[in-house]
Amino acid sequence: MRPLDYLLLLLLSGAYLVYFIRRKRKPPTARRRSDSRLSRREQSAWQKLQAGGYRLEEIHPSLPVTVSADDKKKEFTCDGDFLVSKGGQIYLVKVSRGGGVSISSPALRRELLLDCLLFQARGILLYDGEKERFQELSFLLNGGAETSRDRILWQAGLLMLIVIGIAFLYRLIFTGGGP
Repeated sequence: MRPLDYLLLLLLSGAYLVYFIRRKRKPPTARRRSDSRLSRREQSAWQKLQAGGYRLEEIHPSLPVTVSADDKKKEFTCDGDFLVSKGGQIYLVKVSRGGGVSISSPALRRELLLDCLLFQARGILLYDGEKERFQELSFLLNGGAETSRDRILWQAGLLMLIVIGIAFLYRLIFTGGGP
């Protein structure tokens, strides 16, 4: 192989690695639907989001969950108001049902974290209908550290680049870089 072949292989491998790491994720239930089934409060929130460049992904998403303990199963569903996307990122929108929204309550924070994890959302857009404003919530797990999957992918990519670099140097040194 010529040195140019190694360089092209290196560029293609690096591009694939970047694509694989940064590809856009969709939640498991994401489907486009019309916004005709939104409640009045949800319609108001959706109109503001639409003006902000968001795209509606799913209305009232529902995920079935089964809990199994001691060979007994309990099934329930986890429901959300609606899912939107912007810039390839999915957000779960939660519309407050009255009164002010305060994330100082541990129970509310726990519920929002579980919703974010279940719907595989980048964050939650919490809409306060009385004040007509959004509060964007995002959760950083492990102090914001990258996940083990990301770390393994980066390590594999770096190892692949090192091996290609060693092969390239070997080719240049011992064969004189010629064909």
